[in-house]
Amino acid sequence: MALPQQILFVNENYVKRYSTINGSVDATFLEPRIILAQDKWIQPILGTNLYKKLQSDVAAGTIAGDYKTLMEDYLMRSTLHWSLVEILPSLLYKVNNGSLSTYSSDDSTAITRGELDRLVEEQRSNAQFYSERMKDYLCANSSSFPEYNTRSTSDQMCPIKGTIYYEGGMEIG
Repeated sequence: MALPQQILFVNENYVKRYSTINGSVDATFLEPRIILAQDKWIQPILGTNLYKKLQSDVAAGTIAGDYKTLMEDYLMRSTLHWSLVEILPSLLYKVNNGSLSTYSSDDSTAITRGELDRLVEEQRSNAQFYSERMKDYLCANSSSFPEYNTRSTSDQMCPIKGTIYYEGGMEIG
């Protein structure tokens, strides 16, 4: 069975260009975490209908107008930083046949868990900043995005329009 095509709002090149992720990190390592970030953090902000609309436009190469502004000025930055929240912990560890270990090389020293947590929290703060800007933009321009205020079925996500912060693993609304 073939794997379904995944539509990414940011790709490997964007992540490497606008973050500290090294060019040698393989795309096959980054893509699952970008998908996770989109599903876990971006879809709840946009709601399922707007999320699917944007994915469809990206896949077709037809993103334009207000949707292009949303994508380029807000969504890509938010997706980048939420992706880093998911990517960074994975860079420290690797899973091999029957073992979980930390990465190491001859010319580097692995960081501590505390240092990793600090880096993740820094990216979470950045992601929250860009997510709040995106929510503000969507609310101020909701008439330009009819999908933002609709839900077709009960299994779809409604957009989270209020402010949500995550501190120490706790959600503060």
